[in-house]
Amino acid sequence: MQIDNRGVLRMAMIQGQTIDVFAIAKTYNHKKGIAGAQVMVGGRVAGETDGFGRLSYLYTGAKGDLVDVAIKVEKHLPNTYETDFVAQGSMTLVRYFTPAQPPAVKLTALKMRPA
Repeated sequence: MQIDNRGVLRMAMIQGQTIDVFAIAKTYNHKKGIAGAQVMVGGRVAGETDGFGRLSYLYTGAKGDLVDVAIKVEKHLPNTYETDFVAQGSMTLVRYFTPAQPPAVKLTALKMRPA
């Protein structure tokens, strides 16, 4: 980071493309992000998803590369998911998972009143 004599701030930034990964659980038409899903990019661990099921990763490789992206989750089906991207611009992967043990069905019984 540098400030020149004219007061202009110059900052070196990391260049690359972003890969946004979303791991989402869908049960009974209710969607929720999966926290702690492990994301691997190019065979290396990129990190884990946050409480909303999102991970943003900066890919610094060359444009046009074939990038392998894998998601590993526990207690959901499928346990792992793998796909490929051609690195061009921003890339987004949204994957839905189903819990291995779905929650019990909720039922509400209301008292009937004749009209």
